[in-house]
Amino acid sequence: MASVSPAGALRLDAKETELARRLVAHLGQAGVCPRCVLRFVGVGEPAQYARPQADVWAELQRAAGVEAPAPLCAEVGACCVCLGVLAFADDATATVRLLDELASVALRSSAAFGFDVALPPSLLVRQRGMFLDASSKVGRDLMPRNDGIIEVKSVLKWHFSDRVGALLGARRDDSSPYHVTLNVDHPLSQAESEAVVETSETERADKRQRLQHRPHVEASASSVRSVLKALFEPDCRARLESAKLCPPTAASAPCELRLSASHASICIGGRYNKLSREMPQTPWWLDGDKKGISSVQEQLEPLLLQAYKASSSTFHGAGREDMDVRMLGNGRPFVLELNAPTEIALGVEAGTLLAEVEAELNRVTEHVQVRELRVVPPSQIAGLVREGQAEHRKAYRCVVWLSRAVTAAEVLAKLDGAGAVRLEQKTPIRVLHRRPLLTRPRTVFSMRSELLNAHFLQLDLVTQAGTYVKEFVHGDFGRTFPNLGSLLGCAADILQLDVLDVLDPETNDS
Repeated sequence: MASVSPAGALRLDAKETELARRLVAHLGQAGVCPRCVLRFVGVGEPAQYARPQADVWAELQRAAGVEAPAPLCAEVGACCVCLGVLAFADDATATVRLLDELASVALRSSAAFGFDVALPPSLLVRQRGMFLDASSKVGRDLMPRNDGIIEVKSVLKWHFSDRVGALLGARRDDSSPYHVTLNVDHPLSQAESEAVVETSETERADKRQRLQHRPHVEASASSVRSVLKALFEPDCRARLESAKLCPPTAASAPCELRLSASHASICIGGRYNKLSREMPQTPWWLDGDKKGISSVQEQLEPLLLQAYKASSSTFHGAGREDMDVRMLGNGRPFVLELNAPTEIALGVEAGTLLAEVEAELNRVTEHVQVRELRVVPPSQIAGLVREGQAEHRKAYRCVVWLSRAVTAAEVLAKLDGAGAVRLEQKTPIRVLHRRPLLTRPRTVFSMRSELLNAHFLQLDLVTQAGTYVKEFVHGDFGRTFPNLGSLLGCAADILQLDVLDVLDPETNDS
């Protein structure tokens, strides 16, 4: 492996010296920049790339023991491999401009940041084309594996990450939820990735015909990388030669660079009570009309979006109640996912309590109350899905009308004394337009009734999660059986329904 002496001179072992001797003149005259030649030789020392391009070229010639004319990329345009992105290190003014732009949007309260580089897929294609061409010129036995070439991303990270860290006053930690991304674009080479992803000019022409009225969408870097890895070398060479990318030609204009910053979504969890019968959990639009007076999400998100200066939110609940059903008791677990936050002073560590925000929410929201508000890990979202699974139990209270007069003793015997009742529930008619037609086995574990008069009763029941309680009461034209009406031998209908609790599956406690 190439190394650096204390004086900073480039040192190569015997194989690397011979490789550099053959590559320097060939790559230079092919339009490859000095830093890309370093990459092809396998030099992994950041200090070597920090030199000006002219000094890199001089050091390469010295280490390889050869003399070569200046690289053609200095005369004809940007490097044919990196499209000029590695020449950016020589432009101190442009680097300062990029950092100034980042300073205007950066999140200064983060102690750490991750650093990413997003490159155009055409760089992968051009590197493979030059690798195959160089292999045929200098000998395949001397060339490293293609994946042994130092990545452009690595060189850019060496150049920028310390400068970004100094600007933010933060250390680099790629596991940090706060990330700075160097975005590299080269619009002129967007179509080049098609040379790899599509197998023939006919296929490329067919795709262009299909997409002629749509904006051009460049193949993703991951798809290009996957195809390059899967192709046998002769096939890859044939495709790239057909597209005149083996070897690639110098670009007429360099890449465009910009720095952006973003924080991973912050998840705020807790439990909510919904006190209105005119409010869905999330905004509900039907045939262009918005239903309900508001929604749980719309009641909670303004204050939290403002607190974290987030762009939007995504609501996740452990199941959902109907719009006309209240959520009482200990509340329904939820997570509000805050997207692209730009203020984290309240805290982002899982477990951070948000007592002041909770108190303010409960003060300003009339129909929704929250409790246990705190920052939670993103994994909590998957946990909410499990909260709604069939092994969980939920407690309800409903007011029921009966078509015939009943006595307290009869209700006590037929409902309270029924024990666990196993149901067969076909998908209810009211949700059949959005749910598959299935018959679902469900269980009502217990019932406790209070007769209000001969035709009305209040019924408390504990059911398996996923039970359609309204349909259990009125039967849904026989699609749920047994049902409350069949147990009492009369018609039944539900007038009001409340969720009292979402119970823990182990203890059946809230």
